[in-house]
Amino acid sequence: MKRFVALTFAALLFFSIQPAYSADTRYAVKWVVDGDTVVLANGQKVRYIGINAPELEHNAHPAEPFAAQAKRYNASLVDGKVIRLEFDKERTDQYGRILAYVFLKDGTLVNAEMLSQGYAFVNYHRQNLKHDSILLSAQRAAMSAK
Repeated sequence: MKRFVALTFAALLFFSIQPAYSADTRYAVKWVVDGDTVVLANGQKVRYIGINAPELEHNAHPAEPFAAQAKRYNASLVDGKVIRLEFDKERTDQYGRILAYVFLKDGTLVNAEMLSQGYAFVNYHRQNLKHDSILLSAQRAAMSAK
């Protein structure tokens, strides 16, 4: 009986701390961390699936070129706005951030917008390939536009 109670308690604890995110739910962006990560009003970090933007200065590592510009452009798209999250096979990364495709109210896929404007590049991950063709096309458009 003690084992059953312990397992039940562990299961309840596990499920209560997992974020209950749904692609049908909208979330307010509290602030923009950088060109590929935002923080929601509830404090959860969201990392954009399929892209990588230049890193800002951190832990004695200098900022990568265009990191500040990428953050500013991302902020112009999502800061203080309501977004919709769409998920793929992996829901979180090794740092506990939510992995998502981020959509604006008008249907703009922010991940692709960051690519098409040259502020990020495609970052393939075997598990999350749902919108790969869109992301790759956006990157190709940016490369063609130089």
